[in-house]
Amino acid sequence: MAGLDLEKIHEALADQIRANIGDGYTVRAFPMSGASDPRIEIWPGTPYVEPWVSHSATGIANVNVEIRIFNAAANSETAWRRMAKVLSTGDGFSDSILAAVRVDKTLGGLVEDAFPQDADWDATEDNVLEGRMPVQIIVRKIGGPT
Repeated sequence: MAGLDLEKIHEALADQIRANIGDGYTVRAFPMSGASDPRIEIWPGTPYVEPWVSHSATGIANVNVEIRIFNAAANSETAWRRMAKVLSTGDGFSDSILAAVRVDKTLGGLVEDAFPQDADWDATEDNVLEGRMPVQIIVRKIGGPT
């Protein structure tokens, strides 16, 4: 890969989550205002792109995204249980975001690796439960300019 196609990375990650998570979530490659819950969206992380960290013909770039999980009604025990389920890890958790990301760490061969980071969650002011899981994605440049 000589270039860094952020749209394809977002789409590949969303497709992989969509294919490997249950529980009725709508999964989107990018944030969308007015979307209904429960939903999962891929947001730009901070920093979003660290371009070509090593400058050589086979250098690497880091892309940081944040998987955000939204469940309406933060005052509902069901919403809290759903969030706990999706942020759980380990064998047998079919609704786990971590498992969905790691089922193919190359996102179909598009990237070198995808590393989920620590997750957290909180209730927003408008009564929505929001979970966040940063993911560092490593892209290897092959045959590109140095």
